[in-house]
Amino acid sequence: MKIFRQRYFNAYRRAMGVLLLCVTYILPSYAFTPTDTLHWKKKVKKYAQKHASVPQLVNYLNSKKLLATPATLPLGSEYTFETDAVHNLRAARINDSVFVVVYDAVPLNDRYVIAGKLTPTGTITFGSQALVVTLASQPSQNLDIARLDDSKFMIAFDDGGESEPQYFAVVGSVSEENITLNATTNKVAIPTADHSSFFLEELRLTALSSTRCLITYTQNNVTQQGIAIVAGVSVSFPQSPVTFSSNTTTGISVDAFSNTKAVISYNDGGISIKNIIANIDGAGNISYGSPTTIYNSAGAGKTDVAVTNTSAYINIYENNGNEVRGIKNTASGDVITKGLNDFSIRSGASVNSLSIDKMSTDNAIIMVQDNQVYLFQVSANGSSPIVNYTNSFTANATGTEEAAFAVGMTSFKIVGVANTGVSGEGGAYIGDLTPPQVMKVFGNGLLIADEDNVPDPSDGTEFVDITVGQESAYQTFTIKNEGSGTLNLTGALAAIEFSNPGNGYTVSSPPDKTSLGPGETTTFEIEFSAASPGTYTNNIIIESNDPATGTNNWYNFAITGSANAVPPTIEIYGNSNLITSGATTAQTEDSTYFGGIPVGDSIEVHFDIENSGGVALLVGNITSSNSAFEIVQQIPTRKVNPGLSATFVVRFKPTVVATEATTISIPTNDPELSVFELLLEADGVNTLQTPVITAITSTQREVSLTWIDNNTTEFGYAIYRAEPSGPPNPPNPPVPGSFELVYLTDVDVTNFVDIGLNSNSTYLHI
Repeated sequence: MKIFRQRYFNAYRRAMGVLLLCVTYILPSYAFTPTDTLHWKKKVKKYAQKHASVPQLVNYLNSKKLLATPATLPLGSEYTFETDAVHNLRAARINDSVFVVVYDAVPLNDRYVIAGKLTPTGTITFGSQALVVTLASQPSQNLDIARLDDSKFMIAFDDGGESEPQYFAVVGSVSEENITLNATTNKVAIPTADHSSFFLEELRLTALSSTRCLITYTQNNVTQQGIAIVAGVSVSFPQSPVTFSSNTTTGISVDAFSNTKAVISYNDGGISIKNIIANIDGAGNISYGSPTTIYNSAGAGKTDVAVTNTSAYINIYENNGNEVRGIKNTASGDVITKGLNDFSIRSGASVNSLSIDKMSTDNAIIMVQDNQVYLFQVSANGSSPIVNYTNSFTANATGTEEAAFAVGMTSFKIVGVANTGVSGEGGAYIGDLTPPQVMKVFGNGLLIADEDNVPDPSDGTEFVDITVGQESAYQTFTIKNEGSGTLNLTGALAAIEFSNPGNGYTVSSPPDKTSLGPGETTTFEIEFSAASPGTYTNNIIIESNDPATGTNNWYNFAITGSANAVPPTIEIYGNSNLITSGATTAQTEDSTYFGGIPVGDSIEVHFDIENSGGVALLVGNITSSNSAFEIVQQIPTRKVNPGLSATFVVRFKPTVVATEATTISIPTNDPELSVFELLLEADGVNTLQTPVITAITSTQREVSLTWIDNNTTEFGYAIYRAEPSGPPNPPNPPVPGSFELVYLTDVDVTNFVDIGLNSNSTYLHI
C-alpha cells in the first residue's frame, strides 16, 4: 500500500509539472513560435521525467529563458571629450539630455569635470572642462560624482597626496553643457581619522536629495574600514562618519532609495560580496541593518549597485572566475532579501571597470570593461533580470582602472563613456533604444509622465478650484511625437478618453490632428465642471501606436479638481425691491425712506434678507447708528438657509422735527460682503390733524381715496395698506395685519388711487 501511494504521488507531481509547463511555457510558445525549432518540448519533457516537482520546473524554465540571445544595442558614433589618456572615469546624469563626466587626464595628472549634451539630432556636444584639482602625485580611484538636481552635482575626490592624501567634496552647477565650479575655493575636507595611503575604488557617493549626499569610503587603519558620512549641498558634514564594515573593504558602491535610505555593496576582505542598508535621519545620523552576503568565495572582485524601484535593486559583481554576474534583491526597512536567481552578464578577462545605472523603473544599463567595453541593457520586472540588448566598442584598457562608465539618460537612451582608441582618449557613445514613435504629454510646458498618479498644479493635472454652477476650469495639454516614425492617435474622441467618463471632465477641444510626424505636436483641452461640491478625480487615457506606453498600451495620467458650493450671498429687499449695500440715497420704493412721521408717533418697516448662495448665511447682530431708528426684530436663529429669506424690523420714533438718517449694519459670512450697510431716512414732523376721508370708491382691482387737507405744515400724506389678519367677524370690523407704506404724496394732495389689487379681497388703508 505504501509503494502504491508513493507511485501515485510521483505520478501526480509529474502531471502537475506538465500542466504548469503547458500554462507557463508551451502555450505562449505556440502564440509566438508556431514551429518548435528549438526542440523545447523534447528538452522539457526529458527534464520533467527526472525532476517532476513544480519548483524544479520553474527554475529550469527560468534558466532557459535567460539563455535567449540578446538583441544588438544600437550605438552611435564616438564623440571625444579629452584627447589625453583618461583614467578613473565616473559620470552622472543631470537631466534627460545633459550628463557630467569627472576623470583624470594623464600624464599631467589633472582632474577635470566636463558636461555633455545630447542634441535632438542624436549627437553629443561637450562644453569646456573645469579643473577639479591638480593631483600631487599619482592618480587614484578616489573619485566620484553624483547628481543633486537638474542643474547641480557633487564631486568627492582626493588630492593625490602620496604621503597623506586628503578627501574633499565640492558642489558645481551646469547649464546646458556649461559648468560652473570653483573647487579651489569651495572644496570642503571630508572628515577622516587616517588617510595615509591610496586604495582602489574606495570613495563613492550617491545623492539622497537635492541638498544631501551619502559618501562612502575606505579608511586606512590597517583593516580598511568602510565608512559613510552625510554631506550637505553647502558642503558640510553634520555628523561624524559611521563604520559599516571593519574588515578589509574595497570596491564600495552605493545608491539611494530615498532621502533617508540607501544600499551599499562592497567587497568584504576579498572573500565575499556583501550588501547593507544605510538609514539616514534628518540630522544626518546613520544607522545600518545587518549585512547580507550576496556572493561568498575567495577571489571576489569588483561590485556595483543600482536601485531600480522603490523596494528593489540590482547588484552586479565579479566572481573568482572573472565572470560578471548580477542579482535582483529587495529591501524592506533595513532588511535585504536576496533574489532567488542570479544571472550571467559576461565571462572573459579580468574586469578593469564595472558599472550599472538605472534607465527607468526596473531597467538598467551595465558596462563592463576588460579588453573592450561591453554594454548590457537589463530589465528586472520579474524575479530574474534579463539581458535584452548588448553591444561593445574598442577601448584602451592597458594599465588602466575604472576607465569606463555607463549612464542611463532616459527610458530608451544611455551614454557610455570610456578611454577609447589607441592613446586612451576620452570618448562617449549614445545607445538609443527609442522605438519608432514615442508619445510624450506636456502640461504648462512640463512633462507629465506616463502612469503619473500624482496630480500637480504646476503641470495642470490639478485643476484650479471652481464654484458649482457658476464656472468651469479649462486646461490645455500638448501631445508630442519624440520618435522617428509616425505617431497615430487611435482611441475614441480623437484618442482622448477618461477612466471614469462623465465624472466632472469633458474634452472641450479634441486634438486637431491624429497623425503626428517626428517632432510634431497637437493640443487638446479638458473642461472641468461639476453639479455638486466635492473632489473629482479621473484619468486621461490616450491610445496610440506607441509601443512603449504603459502596461495597458495607452498613455494615462491622473487629474483632479475641487468644486466648491456657491458661497452664502446676502440680498436685502424692501417692499419687494432689491436694496444695494452702501447706497447713498433713500427711496420710497424700497422702503428705505420712511416719510414724515409726527413727533411722538412711530412707524415699523419690514426688510427681508434673502440668501441666494449655496450654503447657510449667518447673520450677526443688526445695529443702527441712530437711536431714533431701533431694531425691534432681529433675524430668527441668526441663520438663513440657501434659497430662503428672513425678516428684520426697524422702528422709527422721532423726538424732534428734523430729517434723520441711520446706517443699519448687518454682519454676515458672505465672503464678498461681510457687513451689509443699509441707509435709512425719515422726517420727524409736527403733529398733524387727521385728514377727513370724504369718499372711498372701488372697482374690481382699484380703490380710490379722497380726503380733506386740513393741515398747512405737512410734507405730504403717507398711504399705508394692510390686509385683514383673520377671517371676517361681523359685525366687528376686520383686524388689520401689518401695514405697508404704499405711497407718499406731495404736499396739498387730496386723493390717491391704489391700483393692482386682487379682486374680491378686503384691504384697509390709513
